[in-house]
Amino acid sequence: MKQDRKHLTGALLMSCVLVGAILCVAARYEDFFAGKATAEALNYTPKSLTVTNGDVIVSGDLRGYLRLTPSSIPVATCTVANARNSGRVLILENAGTNSVLFEDNGTRLALGSNITLGPTDTLTLIANKTNWVRVANANN
Repeated sequence: MKQDRKHLTGALLMSCVLVGAILCVAARYEDFFAGKATAEALNYTPKSLTVTNGDVIVSGDLRGYLRLTPSSIPVATCTVANARNSGRVLILENAGTNSVLFEDNGTRLALGSNITLGPTDTLTLIANKTNWVRVANANN
């Protein structure tokens, strides 16, 4: 289906991709097609965190990029504290050799289903003031 450009004039286009960092592009429709779109990279310094079964990742750790090292064998079941600020992005990576399980509990995590992160897998979440909502996950 072909979209008529005149109906999109003034519309804001936004696209985000994950390529080492999250790259966000936001532009008015006409600026995008005139080559005037701008991009902003969100670069996070990773923080390492060892987790065990039953751990809650607390609010001080709920920002940016966390490299998790599970110490439980074979799976550490973890959750996160309640989201407080809308729009905060949290990227979780399993940096260990064991797995980390995040359960879709409907109160803190809105994942669509339980997610198990194996080694090098990632889970990207965004806060909506109440819950952390899954944006993406990668099974590497």
